[in-house]
Amino acid sequence: MHFQFTFLLMSLMIVFTIVIPMFYRIFSIGFIVFFKKDDKFLGEPKKDYSLEPTVSILISAFNEGQNVYNAVKSMVENEYPRHKLQILVRDDCSPDNTWEWVKKIGEDFENVIVSKNEHNMGKALTFVELAQEASGEIIIGADSDCMFYPNTIKELVVCFTDDKIAGVGGRIGILNTNQNLLTQYQAIIYASSFYLSKTIESSLGIVQCLGGPLVAFRKNHYLEIVSKIQNRNFLGSPTSNGEDRAITQYLLARGYMTHINLKARCRVGTPNTIVGFFNQQLRWRRSQLMQAFELVFTIYERLQHNGILNALASLLPAARIFTWMILSCYLIWSGNMFTLLIIQVLLGVIIAPVIGLIYNGVINDETQKLKNPVLAPMILSFSFIFSILYISMYAIFTMDDGGWVTRTKTSQA
Repeated sequence: MHFQFTFLLMSLMIVFTIVIPMFYRIFSIGFIVFFKKDDKFLGEPKKDYSLEPTVSILISAFNEGQNVYNAVKSMVENEYPRHKLQILVRDDCSPDNTWEWVKKIGEDFENVIVSKNEHNMGKALTFVELAQEASGEIIIGADSDCMFYPNTIKELVVCFTDDKIAGVGGRIGILNTNQNLLTQYQAIIYASSFYLSKTIESSLGIVQCLGGPLVAFRKNHYLEIVSKIQNRNFLGSPTSNGEDRAITQYLLARGYMTHINLKARCRVGTPNTIVGFFNQQLRWRRSQLMQAFELVFTIYERLQHNGILNALASLLPAARIFTWMILSCYLIWSGNMFTLLIIQVLLGVIIAPVIGLIYNGVINDETQKLKNPVLAPMILSFSFIFSILYISMYAIFTMDDGGWVTRTKTSQA
């Protein structure tokens, strides 16, 4: 009986932690091939290219150095009427030379307002203050190293065809794709997220997380949830982790719609070290868990406004994490973890190259293609157990920890 139970759990573990995630990425990267038609994607929102609302781009900068200057330059040069564009940049008390570059932005570009916080506030609260000061009908949040494509702003605003649409996200790519194997692996993670899960959610108007590096909100709808953002906490302790996911969830809870537009593109830097990657994954894991905890207190509101499908979609990330954790802990306790690791590595070696080759075959942007399409995805086969157990457990016990998790080191100008 014990053997049968262990065998069943091992089978579930293999399916949940190896087979499904790997084939998910194979399918999602190939998704663009099978569903792209007439230059449109499944889940692409309705657009009206006659729309030209006033726009304010909001940037909270911390330890970015020259990166923030380059980012603003790409925004100023965007194909959007200058008289309808405002850019607000605020330095969040960076200890490096970011403030010097922010001041240079104010000197070199028109329609840009620069400022500096009196004390470090974090991205979420700085964004709130900037949103309250912004004059645009649409506010765009962008990371301080975010490089816009020429039509990024236009592709975001043309999606606000209905007052019920509160937020629209863009397609986030990577600036340093081929810096090393870790960054190449992350390129696959980003692509699978946008080309599959977010496009499916967008087709229903319930994108669960509009990525912070590039997101547009209808300003009046965003201001409705400011008090929630300012008072976010976990068991009474203030938290700022996963503010992009939290904002999206607050808007969905009020009955608004969220979409993604893959043609609104940007590129950002991604962690190139194990420590940086760990901090990124930790922040994302806290965000997913927080989403589930907050849903418990808003379940009635969510069901009333968006229905059971949206509520279930909000629970999926945390449900997947807890399922993996429980199964992993049992297999360690029963002494069967080594067998699982061997199977995982073997499957990873077999399947990972397929993921990388498909990715390179469907990505049109040469700068995003992988130099090592066979080796880079193999990281996938070694990361699950560590991610499931250590990062998830650490995230649960540090949910009240916030701040600039991925901006702790001084940038080099």
